[in-house]
Amino acid sequence: MGLPAAGARFVARSYRVAIVVVTALALAALQLRAGSDLEASGAGVGDASVAERLDRRPPRLDGAGQDLQLVDVGLCAPVVEVVEPLDGKAGRCDKLDCVNVIVLMADARVTGIPVEDCGEPLIDLSTCDVTRIDGRKTDPAGDWRQLRTGVVDRLGHAASALPRGLQLLHIEGYRPARLQARYFNAYRTQLAASRPDLDHAELHRLASRYVSPPDIAPHSAGAAIDLTLCEDDGSEVDMGTRVNASPEESGGGCYTDAASISAEARVNRGVLIAALSEAGLINYPTEWWHWSYGDRYWALQSGSPVAKYGTVDRSLMNEFGQRDLA
Repeated sequence: MGLPAAGARFVARSYRVAIVVVTALALAALQLRAGSDLEASGAGVGDASVAERLDRRPPRLDGAGQDLQLVDVGLCAPVVEVVEPLDGKAGRCDKLDCVNVIVLMADARVTGIPVEDCGEPLIDLSTCDVTRIDGRKTDPAGDWRQLRTGVVDRLGHAASALPRGLQLLHIEGYRPARLQARYFNAYRTQLAASRPDLDHAELHRLASRYVSPPDIAPHSAGAAIDLTLCEDDGSEVDMGTRVNASPEESGGGCYTDAASISAEARVNRGVLIAALSEAGLINYPTEWWHWSYGDRYWALQSGSPVAKYGTVDRSLMNEFGQRDLA
């Protein structure tokens, strides 16, 4: 005979609390160990993955020629190449006001990766049982629910790896290029108003922290998903910031490895990171909610010489979700 509903909920919540406590202790131990290694020997001993990442990171200089503090970024960020103070001012920076160890979307190493589109179709997430679907990005054509088949397959794998009582909550998938361009231009205009000292090229680069340039956007390839975690009743868990919080709004809390978020939010992010990374998706480290597979950024981080998915136009697709070449 099964447990009453109230008892089942209590057991599930207790299980989740145990997972959170164990994960928090493990993350705290890793951070203390990494900090000790860095302080004692420049990451020459201790955790091999931390040491390996730091050994590969060249020291960077800010605009005033000063050494910038380099910190370990944790679970999912790439090797250091860019350290950019969020407020744009020269001088020393720390975890709270820097973009650490991040290759931005507008970087030539990303934009220069060729695309050999495999022709995989977009499919509607509402026809699959892999995530809950949020309606805040609803559009008449149902674009926000669309993703490439390979992305959906990997989301299913990630969902099965989550602790009991947690689910993936889909916010937005495919985004038409025209809408991507509108988002990008609006954010670039906002930056230009607050930073009149920046030239066009620098505005373009900094805008890509938060919105991808439309010609390479993972969302417009059906390769990227914005998502979060929720409980079985659909209530979202604490992730530190809202989905789609800008760097300015969140004070840098939107960065996946932000130091300013609570311990609970850090643990919840760790759960999301573990499930999605193990499934083969890649995070864009300025946005904890943005994950992708098969796009140029995925190719850079995975070592693939080409991207599998390029920009698609749903209006040119046939009823089977494939490109209509007629």
